[in-house]
Amino acid sequence: MKGPSKFFLMVLFFNFPLHAQIILDTPTYIAVPHEYYKNDAMKEKFAIELYSKAFNFEFFNPSMAIDTYDDFYDRFKGDKSPVIHEYLAKSLLRKALLLSTIGHNNAAFSCFNKLILHLDKSESSNDQQYVALAFFYKATLLARMQKTQEALSEYDKFLSLNRSGQDDLKQERIIALLNKGILLKDNNQFQAALDTYDSLLQLFGKYNDPFIEEELAKCLYNKALLLEDMKQPEKAVIVYQTVIDRFQNADRNELQEIVVSSLFNQANTLKKINIFDKSIDDYDKIINKFKDTKSITIKEKVIFSFINKALLLNDMGKASEAILFLNKAIDLFSANNDKYMQEAIAKVLFDKGVILGKISKRNEAIFSYDAVITRFLSSIPTMEEDAAAAFFNKAILLAEDKRTQEAIKTYDEIYTRFKASKSPPVENIISGALFNKGIAYSMLHQREAALAAYDKLLSRYKDTDNPVIIQDVTSALFNKASLTNLLGHPDAAVDLYDKLINHFKDRSSPTIALIVAESFFNKAVILDHLEKSEEAATVFDALIVYLKDFPSSEMQQWGEKARLYRSKISL
Repeated sequence: MKGPSKFFLMVLFFNFPLHAQIILDTPTYIAVPHEYYKNDAMKEKFAIELYSKAFNFEFFNPSMAIDTYDDFYDRFKGDKSPVIHEYLAKSLLRKALLLSTIGHNNAAFSCFNKLILHLDKSESSNDQQYVALAFFYKATLLARMQKTQEALSEYDKFLSLNRSGQDDLKQERIIALLNKGILLKDNNQFQAALDTYDSLLQLFGKYNDPFIEEELAKCLYNKALLLEDMKQPEKAVIVYQTVIDRFQNADRNELQEIVVSSLFNQANTLKKINIFDKSIDDYDKIINKFKDTKSITIKEKVIFSFINKALLLNDMGKASEAILFLNKAIDLFSANNDKYMQEAIAKVLFDKGVILGKISKRNEAIFSYDAVITRFLSSIPTMEEDAAAAFFNKAILLAEDKRTQEAIKTYDEIYTRFKASKSPPVENIISGALFNKGIAYSMLHQREAALAAYDKLLSRYKDTDNPVIIQDVTSALFNKASLTNLLGHPDAAVDLYDKLINHFKDRSSPTIALIVAESFFNKAVILDHLEKSEEAATVFDALIVYLKDFPSSEMQQWGEKARLYRSKISL
């Protein structure tokens, strides 16, 4: 599971409280010029019929609906009738909402703005509700388009309208505050977001209305997530517990999902602050109460409670208990064919392999990794990273178990299966597989084969800027230089050490700096063996100068070695 979910950008697109009466059997209308209406009643009746016709078109012919709303506006935009005046506002709002739902965002904004301009100076509370709704939906559309600052501005305009009749827009006000808080959080305006959530809770926290209860739960949940981002885990736990206490007996699935998410996140947060027993208790509550749930969302939290509890037990030195717990999850959920549940089962098997490997049960760990590979590699494309990691960990265990040829075969399979991947984590695994393959061949004293593995790595990643792979490239080049020297090509080895030093000496990574230092040293030793004493002494001097920027004891040991070796060189 990538991280805690959040409840975002609630919308009431087709449920605003100023409904038109829908006339289901709308007669075909005839375009009648304004001056031929016999009286206001006939004109108003025709206006209502025309509006209703446009409204009904929305559900099966949006283009016709838009054209009909335009016709309505063109016919009646200057009319003084109060009834027609309101239907003009309704038609502009419905048209704007319809445009936004079919992706015509610019046209929707123009329509919202036309409505605001049409009614903004009106003192009618009814008109002002339409203006407020235009600001609300405009803000929500901007938020969907990820135009955060503009959305916040429109939400503020909506929230600032405190004219009479505003209670009719209570739902929109709650949603605006919730969405505004989320947008502020995503824009790293943490304190402003917290103030917004608190304002919502203060204004509406005592309501028992079902809709409001759900929005309050979402507000509290998002407030807890925000407190985690603000590095206040203890306060976050308090808010999560508030959600749990207030809504734990709710029978609506939406509220149950928020309660379970709060309980799950609370357990994770308690784990981070080392309150392990309470964290395990919370995972157990989820498992025991919801393991038979029909909700996929809740079921995912259940299986990840198994996983997180097992990992925590392993961290606490209870590996055997963790394995038993993961086995229980496999027994309970492996038959579930839901895609996300299958991914979760793959993670259970993967984590089981990791734990077994750490306690040296290599064959069992390999069996678990094979289960991930054979069960999920071809059936779930999104499992690519997990499958590649399973292959890689399996190969390492095979190498540790002295099954070197099998390890090499597995490294080859990684390259064959995943070489076309664009995923950075998978690229890291491919790089590591090629590097480890080179080491495996070296252990078998197959130096030419080892060089071929290193060359494939160096060729594939010669232009990489990935720091993980750069370290593999540096190590591969170093190993290639060493093997080249062992194969009796000292001049070529010196050239390779030179290439490494020149390319990587300015890197700040301590690991790479250590490889560079050893490359200086090895180059100088080879030159001395080739009876190029002056060149060797120059390289040792360059190494001593290079090491001045690295005060660590490990690096300074190379300085001591360089000074000692240099003192023995006869110039």
